[in-house]
Amino acid sequence: MCWWALVTEDALPDQRTAAWIATTDLDDVPIDREELDSHVQAVMAELEAQSDQRALTPGGASWLHVQHVPVRRLVGHLVRKLLALSAWEPFAQNPGCVIPAAGEALIGTRETSSREYRLYTVSWSGIAYLLSTRCLNCSEVTARSHRAEGTW
Repeated sequence: MCWWALVTEDALPDQRTAAWIATTDLDDVPIDREELDSHVQAVMAELEAQSDQRALTPGGASWLHVQHVPVRRLVGHLVRKLLALSAWEPFAQNPGCVIPAAGEALIGTRETSSREYRLYTVSWSGIAYLLSTRCLNCSEVTARSHRAEGTW
């Protein structure tokens, strides 16, 4: 199994291994907008079906109805990055575990002009962590590196 290491733009050359992925390369992968929207809609529909009555406001609205905009944007970020990773030719030819970039947070927030919403975004290391659940050793490496870096 191949192990891919994420490397941020400011990484030192000695931090780059034989199988590394520059996050800037992944950000530049073109994504089909219709395919992205289709996947986002499918995930949102499943979230709605699974969480319809789980947490309700005093007025009876579901948490997803109240937080639909930020949740849809976060799902859009996740799906876009997963599509980019699967479309990136070197990874598509030799998929494997992805090791998060050292010191990079998994989830971040973005500034917004709206006071009602806090916009969350997922980093490439967040995608690596999400994907690492399928290989235990990668999860252990991820957890150790994030505890050591203090990014959890």
